Amino acid sequence: MKRSSFLRLTPLLCIALSLANLLAADLPAQDAPKEPPVVAIYSGNRAVNSVPSKDAFAPIVVVRSAQGQILSGIPVRFELQDTKFGHFTAQPLVFETVTDSRGQATGRGYVPTKTGLVTMKATAQAPGGWASVTIIQRNGKQPQVITFDEKSGRGVIGSKWLILGVAAAVGIVVAILVTRSASSGTIKLGTPTVGGGA
Repeated sequence: MKRSSFLRLTPLLCIALSLANLLAADLPAQDAPKEPPVVAIYSGNRAVNSVPSKDAFAPIVVVRSAQGQILSGIPVRFELQDTKFGHFTAQPLVFETVTDSRGQATGRGYVPTKTGLVTMKATAQAPGGWASVTIIQRNGKQPQVITFDEKSGRGVIGSKWLILGVAAAVGIVVAILVTRSASSGTIKLGTPTVGGGA
C-alpha cells in the first residue's frame, strides 16, 4: 500500500477503533453466573400452636449460597396459604424480614385462631434468584406450644410451660406430704429440689 493511501485510511481506522471502544464500554460486565440461594428450615416445622393462649412457635429458616456460605441481609417473606386458622399481626397473610448475621430469618407474629393444619411458605430473594421452603404447623387446643425435635422425633413442650408444669408437680407433692403428715398428727415438710445440680 502506498504511503499516501495509508495516510488517508489512518483517520478512518482511528474513528473505527474509537467507536468500538465506546460500544464496549456501554456493554454490561459479564459476571460469573449467579445461582439462587438455598433455604432450609432451622426450627418450627411440625410445631403445634396453642389456640386457647393464642401462642405460636415462630419458625426459623436459614439461607445459604449454593456453595454453603451463610447469606446475611437477604429479604425473606413468610406467607400463609390463607387466614382460615390464623393470621400475622401486621399483615394478615405476610410477614417480611431479612436474614441476620447467621443467615437466619424468623417468621414472627403469627396468631392461631382456629384448630387445623397451617401451611406457611418462606421465600428468600437473593441476587441470583429466589428459593422457598414450605413449613407445616398445626393449631391445637392444648394450653401450651409444642415444638418438634427432628433428632428425637418427639414433641417438646415450651420452656415456660415446662417450668409451670414442674412447679405444679412440686405443689402436688408438697400437698401429699402435708396430708399424710397431718393424718399422723405431725406436719413435716421436705425441701423439694427442682433441676438438681451443684
